[in-house]
Amino acid sequence: MNRTIVSLVFFIAVFVLCAGAYGIGRWAAPANPEDAARPPGWTPPSSASPVPDAHGISVTPTSSPTRPANTVPAPIPSPTRTLAAPTIETKGQSGQTPTAVVSSTPTVSATPTPVSRRSDYAFDLVRPVRNTTGDCPGSYVLGSVIDQAGKPMPDVTLRLIDEYGNQQTQTTKKVASELGRYDFPLFGPPRRFFLSVIDAQGRPISPAVEISHGVGSAAEARCHWADWQRQ
Repeated sequence: MNRTIVSLVFFIAVFVLCAGAYGIGRWAAPANPEDAARPPGWTPPSSASPVPDAHGISVTPTSSPTRPANTVPAPIPSPTRTLAAPTIETKGQSGQTPTAVVSSTPTVSATPTPVSRRSDYAFDLVRPVRNTTGDCPGSYVLGSVIDQAGKPMPDVTLRLIDEYGNQQTQTTKKVASELGRYDFPLFGPPRRFFLSVIDAQGRPISPAVEISHGVGSAAEARCHWADWQRQ
């Protein structure tokens, strides 16, 4: 019984010693481990307090600007492309003012085809064709040819072609009573004819005049008069 009491007292004493040692250690140790490494009496400098520099001038420290989080940088504008102006080539010799040479595409102008006019012919009608009946010996295309002074012209050749391509030629007469006159007898069915004066090579030297025989508004006419004059 005595041994049990002694043991209990021994354990209580050891416990009290350990608890006391722990309490003393906690009281003596600093709250911040970094404070243990700092010298006694050290106080942290204030961020707003001026700090003298090497020349004794007080300088107030300023905080460096910090970039806010999640800030999108402004876009950098892309360079604008400019078109170069056309360059004009210049040519010149020493001591002379350069002359601008501008190349251009030549413009081709179409040459108009000359249009044949009545004045381009050597002969023309004195008056429009006359269509009559009973004043010729049958069915005829007839008339006369005169010069610029109005005198009858012999040996002038005329050509009559129908609409089917059939043709015949006549020459103005030399007889004094019929000087400068001509006539074409007409045979066959009613149809259209074309009369003109021609030269020795058969080329027309007058407009081609249309004569309707047995057709059109003068279908009853049998005599068709066409008088020509030299221009």
